[in-house]
Amino acid sequence: MDYKQTVIIIGAGFLAANALLLGMGTLFFMAAVVAGIPLLGYLCCRLLAGGLSCERTVNDRVFPGDLIGVTLSLRNQGRLPRLGVTVEDELPPGLEAEQPPRFYFPVLWPGRQLQVSYQAAARRRGAYRFDALTAAVSDPPGLTEREVPVPAPGEAIVYPLPLPMTSWVLGGTLSYADAGREHMAAGQGGDFYSIREYAPGDELRRIHWRSTARLGRLAVIEFERIQAADLLVVLDLLAGSEVGEGEHTTLETAVVVAASLLDYALRARAAAVLVCQDAAGPHQVTMRSEADYFQALEVLARARADGSRSLSEVLSALDPALLARYSPVLITAVPDPELPGQLHQCVRASLSCMALLVDPAAHHAEGASHQLFATFAHELAAAGALVQVLTSPEDLPRAASSLPVGWQL
Repeated sequence: MDYKQTVIIIGAGFLAANALLLGMGTLFFMAAVVAGIPLLGYLCCRLLAGGLSCERTVNDRVFPGDLIGVTLSLRNQGRLPRLGVTVEDELPPGLEAEQPPRFYFPVLWPGRQLQVSYQAAARRRGAYRFDALTAAVSDPPGLTEREVPVPAPGEAIVYPLPLPMTSWVLGGTLSYADAGREHMAAGQGGDFYSIREYAPGDELRRIHWRSTARLGRLAVIEFERIQAADLLVVLDLLAGSEVGEGEHTTLETAVVVAASLLDYALRARAAAVLVCQDAAGPHQVTMRSEADYFQALEVLARARADGSRSLSEVLSALDPALLARYSPVLITAVPDPELPGQLHQCVRASLSCMALLVDPAAHHAEGASHQLFATFAHELAAAGALVQVLTSPEDLPRAASSLPVGWQL
């Protein structure tokens, strides 16, 4: 009971007391009317609380640190106007707004729709679901307020943020044609290499007119051809494999590493396949375009370490044609005793294989053994894989720069 209702009840009591002392029926009637105002407001709120609907629009394709735009369209589907409507939205954990998303509408007329918008910052990757918002309707005097949930489903996808891989130079030969794309002719595509004299067959759009005017003969731009191996990125999502807290977990590190590899393949014009399996089932995304890239990032945004199959089991279920066409890159934080044997078969089937091991001990995992992880890394190396141990996503460029010259991934 707020102060307004308290004042009304005290006033009604005062009128009733004076009516008894003075014996005036008019005062009794006035006391009854005043005492009935809160009841009337309660009944009014019960009547006006229903009939509200809301549609939510979410700008749901962002990266950590970006702002997510949320638009709420509130509609009065009833026959009576709604007065003093307050709408409050609840943000999922991981999204933060500078001010609580709370909005007030003095009146919402029947059949009318009002829109409000706000922005929230995405702190980490993930799939964030919005459920119902809370609408509060008050009576005309503002004595009584009733809250009702209004369904407004929505989802925001926050992609993992890839790290730049400019230092990773791969001399791969499994590009373009093997992935169903045409080989690029020498001197086409890639980064700027030099200016040379025009040769029959060169495209006119490659003529460098400034050099042509300076030399007095046709000169064309020559580009350095980009070659990159096609990657098979296999991410381990076994249940119980995630250790650490908040954004500093082995899973978050592994997801960023996978996203960085896919981003590198896209920029290097190579194909890539993302393979993982969680509680939602197996996921396999073949990436040949930017649209496929964002589909793979969405899989990584939703990834959880709740799968039932180990990395060796996921690897054994792969189509052998994938191993013959793509170079596997395995990402795991769990020593799998069956993986070295399975990996030995993969190395024979494909050109090369790499294992990126996310060290649990570096993520403050209790009971994590450096010796056990070192032994596991040694066994994978003995099986023919190039092994790199990562303590954080920032170690990936360092691991890439340590690749042997001429090694084909």
